Amino acid sequence: MKQDPEELFWLIVQTSPFVEARAMLRSRRIAALEDRLEAIRKKDGIKEAEANLLLTKFNDEMDRINRLHHNVQVRDAVKALFGEDSWERVRVWMAAATEGRA
Repeated sequence: MKQDPEELFWLIVQTSPFVEARAMLRSRRIAALEDRLEAIRKKDGIKEAEANLLLTKFNDEMDRINRLHHNVQVRDAVKALFGEDSWERVRVWMAAATEGRA
């Protein structure tokens, strides 16, 4: 069974390291911006809407990747500064704070 190239792209992005995923998204985002500009020049509302939808998807995925990367950096910093078991204590505290018990 042949896999759709778009599905494969999103699978690769979701399983790639942060830096590579961001680079792939940026590259595709630039192409989508160029498509959007071309559609605007040609006054093709359908292609413009399709490009906007794709740009939204790229932006959302970039935000998700940036949040994940930030969380990994925070976790690693806590472990480096306060020891390996400290991250679990921070997670418990954060869960309690979220529930209003901290």
